[in-house]
Amino acid sequence: MGEAFEDSRKQPKYNPEDEDEDGTFYKEGLDEPTRRAFEYVDAQDKKNDLEPEKYNKAYLKRLLTAVEKNFALNTDQRLKYKDEPLKFMDSEHQLHGSIKMLSVLSETDLYQELIDSGSIPTIVELISHEDDLIAQETVIVLSDLFDDSQVVSSYENREKLADSLIEQGLLSTLSSFLQRFSENPDSEDAVPVYDFLDNLVTLESVPTKILTEQGLINTLVSRIADSRSADKSPSKLTSAELLFVLLLANPSKITGLVTDVVVSQKGFVDILLTEVSKIRSISPRNTSEEEEFYENMFNILCLVVRNTAGKDSFADNEGVELMVILMKVSKWAKSRALKVLVDASKGYSAGVIAENIVQSGGLKPLFSLFAKTEDRSVLSNILWVLSSLLRWLDIDSPERIRVIGKFLEKEGAKLRKTVTLRANLRKSVDAIKADISRERKSMESDTDIDEDTILQFETASDARLVEAGLEMLQNIDIILLWLYIDGGETKTMVLTMLDQNDQSLENIKSTINSYISSLKPLTDTQPADTDHELLEAVREAREYVEMLQALHDY
Repeated sequence: MGEAFEDSRKQPKYNPEDEDEDGTFYKEGLDEPTRRAFEYVDAQDKKNDLEPEKYNKAYLKRLLTAVEKNFALNTDQRLKYKDEPLKFMDSEHQLHGSIKMLSVLSETDLYQELIDSGSIPTIVELISHEDDLIAQETVIVLSDLFDDSQVVSSYENREKLADSLIEQGLLSTLSSFLQRFSENPDSEDAVPVYDFLDNLVTLESVPTKILTEQGLINTLVSRIADSRSADKSPSKLTSAELLFVLLLANPSKITGLVTDVVVSQKGFVDILLTEVSKIRSISPRNTSEEEEFYENMFNILCLVVRNTAGKDSFADNEGVELMVILMKVSKWAKSRALKVLVDASKGYSAGVIAENIVQSGGLKPLFSLFAKTEDRSVLSNILWVLSSLLRWLDIDSPERIRVIGKFLEKEGAKLRKTVTLRANLRKSVDAIKADISRERKSMESDTDIDEDTILQFETASDARLVEAGLEMLQNIDIILLWLYIDGGETKTMVLTMLDQNDQSLENIKSTINSYISSLKPLTDTQPADTDHELLEAVREAREYVEMLQALHDY
C-alpha cells in the first residue's frame, strides 16, 4: 500500500457513535454515486429493522447486493482517489461491514443459492483486497461457512461450495494472501487462513486439490522450515497438521513433494529431518503445542518413507542415522523414531535402509528395547524391522551376520524371548479364530443375513485377529524361518526352543501358508497403469509372496 494510505490507517476507525442521529454515515464531501450507495444501504437497514429477518433467497440477495455495490463503489473510489485514502476510507468501512454480514449464512441452508448467485468470483476476489482487514474478514466469513461446530448446511452442500470457490481460484488467492506475511510468519492476521484451510480439508474432495496448488504447499512447507517461528506458533503448528492430513488423504502426491518442493535450497525430506533433529536438545513434553508439532512431523515422515522417492531421499539425507540417534537419546521420540524405521524398511526398495540401520548402530537400541519391553505395539514394530532386515540383507553380508548374532548372544536370550512370545501369541490368535469360526457358522445358518452384514463381519474379524497379535505372529515366523535357513548352530537352537515350547516347524509353515492366502486378492489385482500407488502396492505384495513361498518351501 502507498505511504499515504498507511498514514490514513492511523486515523480513527469507524465508530457507531460517529454516525448521524438517524443512524446513517456522515456524508458531507462524498460524491453523488457514493451518497446514493450509502442511502440505498441505509434504506435497506431501516426496512429490515421493522421486522425479523427471514433467512431466505431474498435475504441472501440483499446481502450479496450490498457486498457487490460496496465493492464496486470502493474500487471506483480507490482508483479515483488513490493518493487520498481519507476519501475512500468510508467506503472501505462500509464494504467491511457488508462482508461481515455474510457470516450469518453459516446459520442457513442457502449454500446452493450462494453458488448460483454469481457472486462467488467477487467473494474470492475480496481476499485479494489491498486492505488486510477486508481480506481477513472475507476469509473469516468463508471459514465459518465450513466450521463443523456451527454450520447447519449439509456436508454435500459444503463440498459443492468448496468446489465452486476453488474453481474461482480460492487456493491461489489464499496462497497470495499468506505471502503478505512472509516477513512476519507468526502474524495473528494470517491465522484465519490456516483455520479456513483446517476446515476445508475435512471435505473429501479438497485435499487432492490443495496438493495440486504448488504455491500453497510451498507456503506451508516454508512455515515449517522458518527458523523465526517457534515450534508452538499457530502458523507452524497448523502447517504441520495440514500437511499430514493432506498427505494421509492422498499419498500418491508424496513423490511430487519430495522431488519438487525446495525451500532455502533444502528439499522436503531434509526440512522434515532438520525439524525432527531439534528434539535432541529439547523436551517436546514441555508444552502440548510442541508435542503436537513434533508428533505431526513424525507422522509425515512415516507417510513419506513409504514412498519410493521418499525412502531414497530419507536415506540420502541420513534419516536412518538420525532415527537411531533419537532412539538412544530421547525417551519421548524413541517409539516414534522406531515407527519411522518400520515404514522405511518395508517395501521392495528398502535394501539401503536395512544396511543403514545396521551400519549406524541401530541393532543395539533395537535389541535392547526388545529385551526390556512388554509393550505390544513396540514389540510389533521391532519385529517388523527385524523381519525386514533379514529379508533385505545379503545372505553372507557382515550386516546380516551381526543381526543373527544378536539373536544368539547370551545363550540365545533374544531367540528364547521370540519363541516364548510366539507361543503366547499362538494361543491368543487360535482362541479368536475359534470364536470367529463359531460366529461364522451361526451366520451361515441365518438365511436373512445380507451381503453387507457378512462383509462387515469379515472386516471386523480381520481387525480382531490383528488385535490378538496375528501380524506379530506372522513376523515372528518369518524371522524364525530365516534363522532356521541359516543352518548350523542357529538351526539347532531354533528347533530346540520350538520343541521346548510345544511348537514345531510345521506350525510355523502353517502360519506362512495362511499369510500367503490372505495376500492373494492383492497379488491377483491388475491395476491401471495410471494408478501408481496401487501398482507399487501390488508389486510389493507379489515380491513379498515370492519370499514367503520360498521360506515355506525350504
